[in-house]
Amino acid sequence: YDFSRSAVSFLLPYIVNHETHSPLLVQLVGATSLIFLIAGPCFGILPDRIGRRTVMLMSLALALLATVGILVVMSSYGGIIPMEMLFGYSLVLSLCVVLDHTSRPALIFDVLSAGGAPDLVGAAMALRSALYSLARSVGTQLTGLLLGAGGPACVFAA
Repeated sequence: YDFSRSAVSFLLPYIVNHETHSPLLVQLVGATSLIFLIAGPCFGILPDRIGRRTVMLMSLALALLATVGILVVMSSYGGIIPMEMLFGYSLVLSLCVVLDHTSRPALIFDVLSAGGAPDLVGAAMALRSALYSLARSVGTQLTGLLLGAGGPACVFAA
């Protein structure tokens, strides 16, 4: 999941720049990450109210539906994504990231505490952070390779 997020965070500004050559629109795609500041405090309570697993599954399902939708749009428009759809996709994925980031650390704590290993929480969080950083760096590199090999559709399909 972290690999795909890093791929999309690299791909969306690339597509906008390639299609529009507008620095302003590229910045607007980046501005969708401001949803973390807005939705984070609001969505932070959801995992406690409806369950961490449920919120994580909602996040994955919503990201999957958005990606399938973008692939359908790309096939309908001959491999081109309308900018409005791209911005909507970026917003939806930002919401998915907020949902995931508010659930995953709490779930790690719950699982280890319930399993009788609360002393391993620190190590598990460090491992999660290391894997997230690895996925962000490797995912971006793989995106560049896929983009060069098959274009944006190849990256979305992967």
